[in-house]
Amino acid sequence: MNLKVRDNLLILGMHALNKMGRLKVTGLSEIDIQKSNGILIVATTALGDAIFCTPLFEALRTALPGKKIGFLVHRSFQDIFLDDDNLNVVIPYYGKYKKAYSTLQRLKAEVFDIALVANMNDPDVIPLLYWSGIRAIIRRPWKSTIYNYLMSNPEMMGKGQPPDHAIPLNLKMAEIVGLKTDNERTYIKLNKESQQRISGLLHDKGIGKGELLIGFHPGASLTSKMWPPQGYVELGKKIMADYPGSMIVLTGSKKEAPLCREIERQIGARAFNSAGKLSLREVAALFQRLILFVSGDTGPFHIANALGIKTVTIFGPSDEKTNGPLWDLDIHRVIKNSLECYYDNCGRWCKKPECIQGISVTAVYDECRSLLDAGRATS
Repeated sequence: MNLKVRDNLLILGMHALNKMGRLKVTGLSEIDIQKSNGILIVATTALGDAIFCTPLFEALRTALPGKKIGFLVHRSFQDIFLDDDNLNVVIPYYGKYKKAYSTLQRLKAEVFDIALVANMNDPDVIPLLYWSGIRAIIRRPWKSTIYNYLMSNPEMMGKGQPPDHAIPLNLKMAEIVGLKTDNERTYIKLNKESQQRISGLLHDKGIGKGELLIGFHPGASLTSKMWPPQGYVELGKKIMADYPGSMIVLTGSKKEAPLCREIERQIGARAFNSAGKLSLREVAALFQRLILFVSGDTGPFHIANALGIKTVTIFGPSDEKTNGPLWDLDIHRVIKNSLECYYDNCGRWCKKPECIQGISVTAVYDECRSLLDAGRATS
C-alpha cells in the first residue's frame, strides 16, 4: 500500500471518528502540568528542528525537576540527545508508518499525558500521539496541522504573524502551560567516549591541539541549499595559503562522502575527509576541536552554533531570520544574497538557486578571515 493511500485512509478515519464524537481532547484550561505523569517533546523532522528544542528541554527541567521528560525525534539524530541529562528518555521515530506499532507501544509504556509538538509531518504523528494515550497535545503556535480538532490550543494554529525565529516559538509552548522561560540558547551535551575517539583519530592524522582546524560541510538536505563545491575548494586553498598550519576537515553523511572526497582531493594534503565515518555524537566531539565552521543552512551548522564554535553560514533559498543564529552574533556570520524571487520555503522547489550559487568565494573568505584574525588577536 503506497504512502498516499495510507495517508488518505488515516485522515478519513480520524476525521470520521471526530465527527462521531469519539475523540476526546484535554483543553488548555484543564491542563495542570504540575500533576502530569510525563511531558513529551516532539521534533520528528530535521536535525536543526530537533536542536532548536534544547532550550525547551532546559526550561521544562528547571521548572519540573522531578517530572519525566521525553523526546520523540527522528532515529537518525537520536544519539546526539542520549547524553542530555534534561531528558529521561529519547524515543526514535523511524519515518512515516515505519515501526509504527512498536513506537506506539513504547509511547504507551512511558505513559506521557502531555505532548509539546515543535515539528512533525502530517498525517501520522498526531494520531500516533493520540492513540498512545496523550490527550493534551499542544502544537507550536502559528504552525498548523490537519488535526486541529486534536489540539489543546487550536485557536493558535496558523494565525497571525509569527516571531522571526523557531526557538522562541518552541518556548512559547512552555509558557502556554504556565512555565517561565528566559534562555533561548541551544546546547549539545557531549559524549565522553566520542570525545576520546576523536582525540585518537586526530592524533593518528598528526593533528595537534595547536593547529587551526577548520570544518567544511558542503552538503545539505536540499541541493538548492548547497554552495557550489568548487567554492569550498577555492576557499580551502586561500585559507591554507594565508594561515600556515591550518587544516580543513570535511564532514558529511555517507551519501555526501563522494562529494567530500573530491573536494579533499582538490584542496590537497592538508584536507581530511571524515564524511560517512562518524556518528552524530562523534561529529559533535569533532566540532568541539574546530576554530571555525563553514557550511550552508544545514543541521551541522546548528551543532556548531550550539557548541559556541565560530561559524560562517551561507544562506540561499531559506530564511536566516527563522533558522540562523540568535546569540553571539560577533562570532556567527551569515552571508545572504537575497533576490526578488525569494518566497517562503522556495528551497524545496527552486531548480536554479542563483541566490546561493552567486555568492563569491571572496565574500565567504572575508568573513572567515575576520573571525580567524579575531581569534589570533585574543590568543
